[in-house]
Amino acid sequence: MQRRHCNGVFACLPGRPGDRVPTRRPPGRVERREWSQEWDEAADTSDFTLDLTPALASELAHKIHELIESYRTAAPEGAQDVVKVRVHSNVFPTRPKAEGT
Repeated sequence: MQRRHCNGVFACLPGRPGDRVPTRRPPGRVERREWSQEWDEAADTSDFTLDLTPALASELAHKIHELIESYRTAAPEGAQDVVKVRVHSNVFPTRPKAEGT
């Protein structure tokens, strides 16, 4: 079985740590090891599992969208440390709850 390792760009590659594996990095993408300390501390990867009804899931999705939109123009104009930031949001059922659980 071939082992996989992560290269600091949230991408896992076949091989061993330290192997020189060519990667195709999109233009402009910065590898995590190139981030400033402030960006390294500000970055977040989170995963949550919640018990929700369809109505609550819809409400959550709308609130997430409203919150994200409120940050669209929040950066001070002319600030030198402003960069594009990617935010991903997924709200979906994982599998139906089994009866009796």
